[in-house]
Amino acid sequence: MLANKRIQKTTYDRNNDILYVSFANAQGKSYADGGPFGIEIMRDWNTEEITGLMVYYPKKEMADRQQKLHSLGFNIRLADMLN
Repeated sequence: MLANKRIQKTTYDRNNDILYVSFANAQGKSYADGGPFGIEIMRDWNTEEITGLMVYYPKKEMADRQQKLHSLGFNIRLADMLN
């Protein structure tokens, strides 16, 4: 299940309001596989395994993005990652 993914690293780009999340299994090349509006799901190029997320406007649209992450099965609290 998606909620079992362990976060390895997060980076918040304040200038563009984008949160990058990498999971512990992230190795090699990944590509963006879309998702609900405002969230890109990153997948391993060879295995299709989920390797991370890109969340657009997590600060400006926090309630919406939080709900979408939850509906995808990610137990991520955006407020804790926007440092």
